[in-house]
Amino acid sequence: NNEASLFDISAGDCLQCYRVLDPSLSFIDQAALPFEHRSVPHLESFDVPSPRSPRRFSLGGALEMSVTKSSNKDFVNALVGSISRDGPSYLIAGSSDRMIRYWDLNSASKCFCLSGLGRGQAPPNFEQINHDGIFQLFLCRHRPLPPARMTESGNVPLRNRQGIARSDNGHSDEILDLKLIESPSFGVLSSSRDGIIKLWN
Repeated sequence: NNEASLFDISAGDCLQCYRVLDPSLSFIDQAALPFEHRSVPHLESFDVPSPRSPRRFSLGGALEMSVTKSSNKDFVNALVGSISRDGPSYLIAGSSDRMIRYWDLNSASKCFCLSGLGRGQAPPNFEQINHDGIFQLFLCRHRPLPPARMTESGNVPLRNRQGIARSDNGHSDEILDLKLIESPSFGVLSSSRDGIIKLWN
């Protein structure tokens, strides 16, 4: 799925989960979302077989299970971030949907998309759901792209065509890797399947 999670390894509990919802769920109220989109992941314990024991699943079977259990066709390829008591705590995720998202670990209002929005596409809404005060679920809701006929220059009202239009500087294919740069200034390097490396600040 197009999500990332922060776990307490000692207890096995999910502290926070950062999930991108399918655009078909963009306008559905939190309480009406399907349970699997409102719940947080959990770890399951199982016995690790000895090297001589037969495999529980074949490699092909495991891959098939991982694909069929996913309701979202997109997935996270790269993660970088920082957890700090004094400074900001954040997670930056690069996904197969060409998006680079900045998740603030303390507030959904500080989350945003660094790259990947289509021309004319409205910024996504970020929200959070508290579960018993122990962990939080952060949701990212993307509105569907407007039809092409609505974004063609001939159909845009004159008042909306004034000024300089921002160029589309995002990647044209899925994000493969991310790297934080701290000197000489803070930035993020992204590499994509489109064969381009970009620096964001």
